[in-house]
Amino acid sequence: KAFSESWGAPYDPQAFAASWATPDEAYHAALDGLSEPYTKEVLSNKVQQALVQETEAGREEAWTEILSAMHSQATELPFSGK
Repeated sequence: KAFSESWGAPYDPQAFAASWATPDEAYHAALDGLSEPYTKEVLSNKVQQALVQETEAGREEAWTEILSAMHSQATELPFSGK
């Protein structure tokens, strides 16, 4: 099993992303060494800002940037299927 498979219900995507800044969570270490402009610290700040966005458009823009950054940094590299 992948280490992130335990993040099933009742966890929502926002709680999972917020956990990236928590030192005892697996993604905290996994995001070490990300290149600029989206370092772990930058992404953590962007997640915190996204969580307090009051408009749907603001949330969509914030999460699009965060998830696009994660995709471009290839933080998930699948090597086999189930």
